[in-house]
Parts: sequence; C-alpha cells; structure tokens
Amino acid sequence: MVYFINSKSALEIKHIDIKAELATIRRRFHGTRDNMNFAADVLTEVVETSGSNPLHLPFSVVASAVEELAERFGNWQNNQDCVPMKSQMLAKEKAGSGRISLKDFYILGGGRYTENKAFLEKGGLLDDSDPAAPSVIIANYVNAHTNCVPGPGMYSVCCTNECEGLFGHLERELAEPEATPERILQIVANLPSATVQAPRVLSDSLRRRLHEIAIHHGAGRVPLHGRLFTQWMHHAYPRECIMPGMTATEKTSANDHVTEEEKMFYLDALSSSGGDEAVVNEEITIWSTEEQLVAVRRAAPSSSACDSLRTMAFLAAVVSAGVTLRRMAASVFGEAGKISALPVSNKDHFC
Repeated sequence: MVYFINSKSALEIKHIDIKAELATIRRRFHGTRDNMNFAADVLTEVVETSGSNPLHLPFSVVASAVEELAERFGNWQNNQDCVPMKSQMLAKEKAGSGRISLKDFYILGGGRYTENKAFLEKGGLLDDSDPAAPSVIIANYVNAHTNCVPGPGMYSVCCTNECEGLFGHLERELAEPEATPERILQIVANLPSATVQAPRVLSDSLRRRLHEIAIHHGAGRVPLHGRLFTQWMHHAYPRECIMPGMTATEKTSANDHVTEEEKMFYLDALSSSGGDEAVVNEEITIWSTEEQLVAVRRAAPSSSACDSLRTMAFLAAVVSAGVTLRRMAASVFGEAGKISALPVSNKDHFC
C-alpha cells in the first residue's frame, strides 16, 4: 500500500523507511487506517485459503495477496469513499439538477470539500450560468481526477463512472456507433440508473435537443461517441453522467484550497441549493453546440457513384474472365491446334 499510494516502486523505498512513509500517508489521507485494515483482511483471507504458516509465508502466497488486493481495491475504494461522498452532495442537491450550490458545498466541510472557486472553474466542475448562485456539478466533482488515489505511475484508482454502464447498455442495444433519435429515445426511456426510475416519459426539451444533434450531423442520426451526445446524456442522467468540457487533471496544491476568508464570503453572499423545495425547470438552458467526435464520420458515396463503381467492377470481372479462358484454350490445343496430352504448351517428352 505504501508503494501504491506514494507512486513509487519497491526499489525506491528501503525497509527502514516504511514506518516513516506510513506516518506521512496517515497525515495526507484521511482514510489510511481503513485502507490498511482492508489490506490486512485480504492478506489474512489469502493466507488462510493457502493453508500457509502466517509467520513463514512463501513468496507465491505474498504475490497472490498483492494480486488479490489490486483486483479488489477499486471497488472497495469506490464504496468506501466515492459512494458516501456522492450521497452527501445529493442530500443538498438542487432537486433533480445534479448540482449543489457552492454555499452548501462549503457547508459540507469535513476536511474534504476544500477546493476554491477558481480551481472548480478551471477543472470544469462549476456551473456558473447563474453568477449569483454558482453550483458544483456533482457527477463532474465525483469523477474528477482530484478524487483518485494515485497509483504506481501507470494508472490511478478513481471513482466508478456510473455513466459508462449506461453507455454500455446503449452500445449493446444499438450495436452500431450511431442511431436515429427515435431509437435512442426508446432505449433511454426504459433505461434506469441508480437515481432514475424507468420506464419514464422524457421531457420535450430532451427530445428536441437530441433531434438537434441529428440535424447538426446532417444525416438524421446521432453519433454516440461525441461531445454533444455526452452532453445530452448528462441532462438525461444528471447525477450519473458528467457535463463534458474541461476536466480536472491537476493535483490540488495549497493555492487551490479555499481560505477561511473566501469561504465566509461565499457562505454569507450566496444562496443555498434549496433542497427538495427547489423547482427544476425542465427546459435545458445550459447547452453548447460545440461538437467533438472520437472518429470523423465519412460521408457515404452517392447512389450514382455506387452504380458507376459496380459497373466498373463488372466490366473488370468480364475482361479478367476472358483473358483466363484464352490462356486455357491456348494451353489445351497448343500452337498447331491439336490437343496436347497435358495443358502445357511446347512440352518435350523423353523416353
């Protein structure tokens, strides 16, 4: 665990430094004790299953314990840290919006919600469409890189992106990279999430925006793997899917934390989310027409072009067949017009 959290290899930390490293980790991460207990439980389970002596563990058992720890840690960390964090924020949500007011964000406190307004803006975590009542986008905050546990250089352990499961269901149902708005609306209306019940009636605003995406691409179809559809999914599932844009990729520093003076200003000047009493406008007002596709769509050739290609291919096949038949005839009859014993011209026979 020390190697993993500090993003170091075993060769970089000497045995005598382990206790010092643990002390540093305990100061930096509030859940260190729980992490260590989890690691100890996994080790105990693997050792008991192997039947080995706990005081003299073979290398194979220790390696199995490390593999098992790495396999389970992501789900455990998500349930231990991410799920409670999201639940805390949803308790103060602007009803159904997937957002929490900046004021309520700081009220939550607990040593976690400490990013200042500038950092939230820079990371694409803040909705400031209403300057008088800025709010934190819950899905963006939960899935931000700042909530990841740093890994050993190659990867980090982050909160589970619940929207990936929704996208996965769409991909399996459609079995193609794009689809008509009607087909997508049919699937989404019957697709539940952790916070959205189904079947449901999608709002007129959602329907209109999806048709606008199809019109934008000029083919009456909506590409699934683009910014516009990701944005639409955020409005369809505001608590699970992120609002696309900039994402936080930098680690927080001392300058990114809110000061007490700044926090008191927001607590006094801003309004709260309003809890369940807030009324959500079904009209989607926060919308950008900017598109970014994972892969550029190629326009399908016109029908006349397809007909020309088919004609050319047919003529080429006829010419090729004619040449082949001519060669076969020449090999069978030979130069004198007589049938040869074998289809090989000018062949000499020896006794």
